[in-house]
Amino acid sequence: VETCNTLDDDCDGTPDDGSGAALCPPVTGGLSYMCTAGTCSFTCATGRFDVNGVYDDGCECTAVHM
Repeated sequence: VETCNTLDDDCDGTPDDGSGAALCPPVTGGLSYMCTAGTCSFTCATGRFDVNGVYDDGCECTAVHM
């Protein structure tokens, strides 16, 4: 299975081939995923925010309307 790591995990001659969503594990509040140079990144869904830059905990903050 191909993952985002700059290696050709599936032995088809191309490293990190496939969509970001297929290469990068889903995170809480994540909307879209990208794999660039072996590193996963994501954008947050509306009203969600990544305040610490840690991939594994995703968009850990939710906007509160007052």
